[in-house]
Amino acid sequence: MSKTGDAPPGKLLKYTSYLFKNPKLTEDEFHDHWRNHHARNPLEAMRRQGVVRYTQYHCTEATRSLLKPMVEARKNNPSSELKFEIMPFDGIVEIWFPDYDTWERVAKEPIFGEAIFLDEAYLFDCSRSYTTLGWEEDKFLDGEIVMPGYRGLSKCLCQCKKCSSSCEAE
Repeated sequence: MSKTGDAPPGKLLKYTSYLFKNPKLTEDEFHDHWRNHHARNPLEAMRRQGVVRYTQYHCTEATRSLLKPMVEARKNNPSSELKFEIMPFDGIVEIWFPDYDTWERVAKEPIFGEAIFLDEAYLFDCSRSYTTLGWEEDKFLDGEIVMPGYRGLSKCLCQCKKCSSSCEAE
């Protein structure tokens, strides 16, 4: 029996790691090496074991700085209770697979001990990183609302009395 935790049937599990670059590397060196060298290592093993998707999410100082005005505006807006901080990660890895058994098989592939783990020591600040496992639920995709049961705010049935002034639950 496959391991999927409490993920709904048919949902892929998504492994996510939040990573910091090795402080000995420049930002350009880090992103170039991660994109063009490190990423090659697991591809064949992932395909062989049934991984569905592998994505690198590159976070640079330039892209993080684009968020600063929005973050500051929210902090200074008394109506906004949710205050954000900009996450300082340099990269995020996302890997989708049908069940945890798949991930365990990938982790046993020889390429991990032979190349990936060694390269991680060069590429990342191995003293700090974070990981999580979950599943995604699309609500809006490719310009279309795909949320199951969505009928618009005016037809909300959640009884929260906050969705809109014309919520049918009232």
